[in-house]
Amino acid sequence: MAEGRRPAPERVTEATSQLLDALASTPAIVTGHRSEVLGWNLPGHALFAGHLDRATPDVTARRPSMTRLVCLDAHTRELYADWPSKARAAVGNLRRVAAQYPEDAALHALVGELRAKCEEFAAMWPDHRIGRGLC
Repeated sequence: MAEGRRPAPERVTEATSQLLDALASTPAIVTGHRSEVLGWNLPGHALFAGHLDRATPDVTARRPSMTRLVCLDAHTRELYADWPSKARAAVGNLRRVAAQYPEDAALHALVGELRAKCEEFAAMWPDHRIGRGLC
């Protein structure tokens, strides 16, 4: 990948879309490597981001980031009984992805935004621990 160039956009396959629909009674979300929502079913949207437009994952530039929601969105923060542990996992996951995709400009922009807007994220980012996944 050329320096500063973004990876190809991630998409939900037709099979994954059908699986999301089949999980009609279980909240389900599919995220990309930067934690951006690629797709969700109705209960997943209602639980995590009912206050956002359900169609946002369909527009690449408007996809919500689960890490951004965990760190900056009051509704999403309230979903977690142990928010600090969830936030540490989210930060660790982004650290792992940053190591895997060191030239991902969109990832660097997300990290910069979160460091500027979320004191807890800014304090956790230098910790250098990595995580296995966001959820």
